[in-house]
Amino acid sequence: MFIAHYHPKKQIEHNLDEHLIAVENHATKFAKNFDPSPLTALAARLHDVGKVHPDFQSYVRDAKGRRGSVKHALPGAYLISKERKQVPKSYQVLMYLLENIISGHHRGLYDLDSRWSKRYDDCSDTGFSEDVKQLVKSQVKRLADSSVQLPTDYIGDKLLLFYAVLTRFSLSAVVDADWLDTEAFFDATRATSRAYEAPSFEMFQQQFHKYMKHFPSSDLTMYRQQVEEKGSEAGSFFELSLPTGYGKTFSSLAFALEHAKTFGKSRIITALPLMNLTSEIGEIYRKIFGHDHVIEDHSSLNMDNYADEKAESKMHLAIENWNRLFIVTTTVQLFESLFSNRPQKLRKIHRLANSVLIVDEYHLLPPNLIEPIFKILDILQRDFDVTVLLVSATSLPLTASKTVDTWGLTHKPRSLLQSIKVPKKVRYDLLGKLNENELISHIDNRSTLIIVNIRKKAQFFYRKVREAYPTRPVFYITTTLAVVHRMERLQIIRQSLEKNERPIVISTQVLEAGVDISFEVLFRELAPLPSIIQAAGRCNRYGKLPQGDVYLFEWESSYYPSAVYQSGVAQLKELLNVYGVEAFSNKEALATNYRRLLSNHKNQQVIAESDVLHFEKVAKRFKMIESTQVDVICSMIDGFKKEWLTEPKTRSWWRKVQPYTVSVPRDFQPQLDEAMIWKGEYYPDIGISLL
Repeated sequence: MFIAHYHPKKQIEHNLDEHLIAVENHATKFAKNFDPSPLTALAARLHDVGKVHPDFQSYVRDAKGRRGSVKHALPGAYLISKERKQVPKSYQVLMYLLENIISGHHRGLYDLDSRWSKRYDDCSDTGFSEDVKQLVKSQVKRLADSSVQLPTDYIGDKLLLFYAVLTRFSLSAVVDADWLDTEAFFDATRATSRAYEAPSFEMFQQQFHKYMKHFPSSDLTMYRQQVEEKGSEAGSFFELSLPTGYGKTFSSLAFALEHAKTFGKSRIITALPLMNLTSEIGEIYRKIFGHDHVIEDHSSLNMDNYADEKAESKMHLAIENWNRLFIVTTTVQLFESLFSNRPQKLRKIHRLANSVLIVDEYHLLPPNLIEPIFKILDILQRDFDVTVLLVSATSLPLTASKTVDTWGLTHKPRSLLQSIKVPKKVRYDLLGKLNENELISHIDNRSTLIIVNIRKKAQFFYRKVREAYPTRPVFYITTTLAVVHRMERLQIIRQSLEKNERPIVISTQVLEAGVDISFEVLFRELAPLPSIIQAAGRCNRYGKLPQGDVYLFEWESSYYPSAVYQSGVAQLKELLNVYGVEAFSNKEALATNYRRLLSNHKNQQVIAESDVLHFEKVAKRFKMIESTQVDVICSMIDGFKKEWLTEPKTRSWWRKVQPYTVSVPRDFQPQLDEAMIWKGEYYPDIGISLL
């Protein structure tokens, strides 16, 4: 008997054939919404065929064997490659995809390039019995005999992109199935705790309507109802533009629930650009639908949301493969997973098939990555039954851009609402270039938010403001504070505003979007136009004043987070020269800004069209955040448990310590130990000092 795994403590064996059949059954179920071919089922059935080699069978039974010292994935793929010629020419590409999935189901997908055959240089079929070779031959024949029709109207680069996405989804299904069955062998209790019965979306829609009754009827109710009605319309690409404070979250959710109910969707996935937004939306979803049906998947997840260790453990397991109806994640997590080659990141993406995907604040997607993102969203809609809803406070001319036209998208977004009249809650004013003392002189007795571009500048200016206003509450909130302290600080700021203490808050982009907070005055350092509009949403947010004041300024010496950010500021200056402060409300100005944004990056290909099957290269190049930072653990913060430092550094461990982390420049490395524990100072008011 061949075995897949051996349990040294229980001294029991995991039958290989039973494992392969179980993985095939799981993976076939996962792939029903996206793979009409036998690719995923075959990859599952053959993923561990390399384990039948005598060397592996000896190794797997040896309790002292060093993990990974005997390979099985690449040798298994090699056995399959020897049967490639029996497959019709039209299916040859599927054979290469099959081999890549099997060879990469542990280490990750390889580049499918001219060097592919060289990966087998050290492989041999010596040692594999004739019975095993016949098994592989008979299984591959399933592909040869298949009459399935893959997309025939795709040509050239679009066909390659389809194959790239299909490969990742198939690997996702195989990896999830493999890990689930392996877990069931080693830890039946853990496997059992994954059990989840998904209620109907009709029930959740009723809960949503009940929750919305707590809010008084208003124009926002009317907009939400109009959007909800559109959810029953056929289509896969929609766009919702609603100003800040007009209920985008509830309107988009109303649409998604109606669409999921009407068209039998499997889940609703919401992706947001900032972690604080993700936490807020996750909390709203839990209030409406209950803790057991909602998961957040992001690096700063606060597990205090779950009542006990059992509930927390179930959520950890659900996060691993997105086994819930409502997923709230970041756009970074979502899109970097979709372009990844690594099994751990890819494990969950098969759950995207047949889903409603809400991409919130989509105007904040990196301009240099919009083309590959929109192209993959196009494929997901057509071939993976995904309905995409783009949501923003800034209406963007996606259907009227010559640059977008060149991408050859099959789908274009349909607007869910006609343009609506919005009262001007703020007035803009340009202050020009200022030094710190000049900006301080503009601060008056009203509650004031000051947003600057760089954390180091925020720290320096915060100290200056605190000296200038010793009798007023002055707060600092940026990502130099650990996540747990940012959440606490935000709550204190809200309380200060409620008490009318006229606080002064110095921040960076962390308070720019999605935070439900309102000041009478906003000072904003010049930034790309969408950032200015988002920041203005924190001024007179609830419309209690006739108008709030938004003052825009530049420092005498300005620095920017990135070259892309600096380019956006330069573009804003050009618009201000033409339109003045009307640039922030004029539709023509907004359209011009976005067209220029796309045009400026159209020749800066992050992923060459010919490289889409080079999975390693794509994963390295597709980065939503080009970070020069490193996350460090601040173990001195109250609430951090010292025993955590001795625990295994698993993914669940990292989620546990994440609220106590801060991102610092890589040149701060000397103040770290090998476990990335921060050894420098951590100040109560500013966290880790960058000064």
